[in-house]
Amino acid sequence: MSDPVLPLHTLQHRSSPSFSACNTSKASVTATQLNVPQYDLEQRPWKYLGYRVFSRWVASTDAFLIVRQFSTLNARIILALQDDISLLEQQLDTIERKYSEVGPDDYNNGSFRQEIFMDRKILLDKIFIALEKYNSFINEYYKLQHHPPAPKLDIRSVKRWLEVNHPDAISKDEAAYINHSDDLISVRPRSKSPIRRYLESVWWRTGFFPGIFKRQPSDELVVDGLTFWYNDDNIEAFASIVIGIAGLIMFIVPFWALDVISNTLSKLGLITGFVVLFYCMVTLCTTARSFETLAAAAAYAAVLMVFIQVSSNTAK
Repeated sequence: MSDPVLPLHTLQHRSSPSFSACNTSKASVTATQLNVPQYDLEQRPWKYLGYRVFSRWVASTDAFLIVRQFSTLNARIILALQDDISLLEQQLDTIERKYSEVGPDDYNNGSFRQEIFMDRKILLDKIFIALEKYNSFINEYYKLQHHPPAPKLDIRSVKRWLEVNHPDAISKDEAAYINHSDDLISVRPRSKSPIRRYLESVWWRTGFFPGIFKRQPSDELVVDGLTFWYNDDNIEAFASIVIGIAGLIMFIVPFWALDVISNTLSKLGLITGFVVLFYCMVTLCTTARSFETLAAAAAYAAVLMVFIQVSSNTAK
């Protein structure tokens, strides 16, 4: 089963007549699917589109499932729960001091089984419930914080659907969540290489998107002619081919060049240049972390150095 597709992005409106005509004809697809006149759809999108279409559009790709994490409210709730537990802690401390005072009564404070004070038992039950809620909430928020911030390109695409492509389809107040860019996270993020992100930004800005990298969503209601869906399988296949060809060049060319060059300094200069180029290629074309990229570059340099050593011994 193939991986979920990557983001779709909404086209920017332009003043080009041909582009506008194309959009007009394709935008009527939604009206046709809904069996609604185009004029009525444009006048009352909140009735014919609304959350029925918007939720399907958002669900058509992981990239648009963007939500707020409410970091400020979460922090406030954590602080409130913490204070509630602190008050219970103070109450328990007061009871403990009361039953530990010097006097004729010898209360057994060292046994749960022989507990005779119901107030302390009831308080411990309250503390248990409060701690359970507190710990559960913090653990859930910890998981939530592991979701990366929503990419700006995806935020702009959702915002364009709400404000440009289908204005008034969703209530302004309810659509305002997309304006909290610093608080938005991706529910199901997908790591992408820097060069992939750059290509997406170019496609989004220019509106030029090669057909081989497109796909059609299974839900026809979301097709409005203003959105392109990425065909992730084709994009990844293309990227693999490009990276494979570049990798072969990076391995083959240095060997031939090193065999031709006789000067040691020139060989070291050539190796240095190719190692730097290899490092840049891995950084831009993959999602490898820094130490993984350095390890790959070190292994690549080691291969070239071994080739120099072998060729030198052969020459002798």
